[in-house]
Amino acid sequence: MSLATAKSNAKAGYLLGEASGSALDSVDSHDAADRGSTGTAAGMFGNGRDLEKTGGTNGFSVSDHADFEMADNDFTIVAWYKPESLGAFQNIVAKADGSDGSYFLLSSSADKVRIRVFASSGFGGEGTASSTGTLSTGNWHLMLGKHDATNNVVGASLNGAAFDTTGHSTASYQGTMGLQLGWDSFAEDADGVLDEVIIIQGYAFTDADAAMLWQGGGGMPFSEWDGTNDLTTLTPTAHFDASDSGRLFTTQAASGQHTGTPADGNAVQVWDNEYSSSSIADLAFHYVGAPDYRSGGSATMKSGLSELDFDGSTDYMIAYTQTGGAEKTWADFLDLDGWCLFGAFRADTGGITQDNTGNNRYLNHILTGDDGANLTLYLRSGAGSPKIGFVAAVSAAYTASLEVDVSENTTYYYILRYDGTKYYLSVNSGTESEITAGQIDSLGGDVRIGLGHASSAAFAGRFGEWGSFDYSLSAGNLTTLKTYLDRWLTAVAGTVPRRMLMGVGV
Repeated sequence: MSLATAKSNAKAGYLLGEASGSALDSVDSHDAADRGSTGTAAGMFGNGRDLEKTGGTNGFSVSDHADFEMADNDFTIVAWYKPESLGAFQNIVAKADGSDGSYFLLSSSADKVRIRVFASSGFGGEGTASSTGTLSTGNWHLMLGKHDATNNVVGASLNGAAFDTTGHSTASYQGTMGLQLGWDSFAEDADGVLDEVIIIQGYAFTDADAAMLWQGGGGMPFSEWDGTNDLTTLTPTAHFDASDSGRLFTTQAASGQHTGTPADGNAVQVWDNEYSSSSIADLAFHYVGAPDYRSGGSATMKSGLSELDFDGSTDYMIAYTQTGGAEKTWADFLDLDGWCLFGAFRADTGGITQDNTGNNRYLNHILTGDDGANLTLYLRSGAGSPKIGFVAAVSAAYTASLEVDVSENTTYYYILRYDGTKYYLSVNSGTESEITAGQIDSLGGDVRIGLGHASSAAFAGRFGEWGSFDYSLSAGNLTTLKTYLDRWLTAVAGTVPRRMLMGVGV
């Protein structure tokens, strides 16, 4: 898996942010001439070009060049596409004319991504593969087609799914045909917004590349394929979400540790730590109570996203070892000299509940559990806007605290960190609030998410993600994290997003 390698092998990159005119090549000098008056529209990243099905005067043309002659080499074609209509063939990229063809990436009449590779003139010796999934109008899609000359297959992928492949052992026909973007010689014009078309010679995408580029729907722009804002360079002590396939809702034998009947009927549900360091490799989050697991496809969700809905009474999560050992404390996640926490949440309207004193109204989000003394992240109402707040005991006589305005029934990410001198708190990509204070007195107390000290101030709303670092992020790392959190927030359009790809081996 290497998007950086793919980027270094790119022969053309059409980012399609122009307001009009030619589609400019960001990689080389293969600018694509506008065949009509192709306008602009909101793209997957910035602007895209708005193609109309005009029967032959649509899209862009590029002259033939050796950079597009794939022969018997690996190659990949990448495109982001938001169709306005479907049900007919729509060409996205083709090296072809009316008589001969080398390869096509298109949406088929069955609305699937299809790659076609031809071995000889006159469209002879065809190898073709189609995606399992189908495109839909009004939604952005990642369309991938590849020829893997090493494994002798062609493959098609939609929205980061594993490639559907078909055997094809011969070279692609070269010829003198130019590239056709958004149209072909058979009037199979595209009808929708096209963004970021990348032509790669010498590298065939892997399934992992496809998933990385899709990013759960948030996408990764071509400018970042080389590692810019790459979260895989960050190594968290823990990272939890509700979307780890094969790791969610497995039954564990942890007698005496947990109570409650989860929504799916298992005795115990587990949120595994896929990214932990070796010291907490056996860590799991178990649900106490019965949080509702929200799978993709419901009215409030987008396909492939997941979240947990807590009821504001007895639902919460607690960290412990899968082998049934002791509950984990903040010391397992944080370091006194520097640390960072991040997470996604959405508080229900009217979900802020009173704490156990019956006075101040708090909705605790992350808390140190029954320790209740050194690290609390909460939501509260009161005068003015609801706020997300942080409080930490740093000495017997001093408490550090920060608050940032939020709203109920709105999705947020928070980033809370300590750099050895100051505490910082921000929501979404907003400016950090900060306070100068010493180290937390201790890092005791079991780690609970969704419930306050002494089983008070339960959270009512949804969780989508939680993570920690045992170091304070650098300015560059912080920019990286905020960039991706903001992109996820945009991608899910108001629902709590799925996990980020992070850590070695992802």
